Amino acid sequence: MEQLYKYTIIFLFASGLLTWISLYFVTAGYGRFGSKKWGPAVNPKLGWLLMESPVVVLPIVFACLGKVNAVTGVMLGIWLSHYVQRDLIYPFLIKNGAKMPLSIIAMSLFFNLMNGFINGFWLFFLSDYQLAWFASPQFILGVILFYFGMFVNIQSDKILRDLRKEKGPGYHIPEKGFHRFVASPNYFGEIVEWAGWALLTWSVPGLTFLFFTMANLVPRAHSNRKWYVEKFGEAYPKSRKRVFPFIY
Repeated sequence: MEQLYKYTIIFLFASGLLTWISLYFVTAGYGRFGSKKWGPAVNPKLGWLLMESPVVVLPIVFACLGKVNAVTGVMLGIWLSHYVQRDLIYPFLIKNGAKMPLSIIAMSLFFNLMNGFINGFWLFFLSDYQLAWFASPQFILGVILFYFGMFVNIQSDKILRDLRKEKGPGYHIPEKGFHRFVASPNYFGEIVEWAGWALLTWSVPGLTFLFFTMANLVPRAHSNRKWYVEKFGEAYPKSRKRVFPFIY
């Protein structure tokens, strides 16, 4: 199992690098970028439930099979606080969302299986955290970053959902929250979350997840900003960056 763990981490780093490069040339085909070329599509609620389920189930299974202490138990709770919201709450907040291609669901499901495996296996079979870890700078700062990122992510998604209620059907330029600074603040929030996770766990799986998250979301943020500029022209603020406020 440890060999599989090591090979999975290597594979994720390698495929993450390939993903980062390729997504600047091929736009992921869901949401506003969805098209028939990505194949059959299903209701986005079902899509989210399917593709996010492994990262809820696998760490719980590993917790039941492996060693659990106070630190890893709290870490599991932090992990699940994101994924319960993402898998069991967020999908049901989507109203009239574009259908999600099965090909995208399959790729995300494959990644989530690997991600749930390496993080769950690390926490409950390989790690050796002591109670003193709760007082470490890594853990404290990591938790702060994690929940700050989670707040930005949830708030940014809500602002987008509320736009049509406030301004009517169609697409509009969001003006609230971190949307004032970047085209994809929900992506920024998620990157900050997993930077916090990498820090609070101080682990290779955490770093692997952060790298792959950036590989997936940074190019997509580039595509989002390009779409806004093409659709709204001069009305879209030039000072707004892609994903990292004031930087990129």
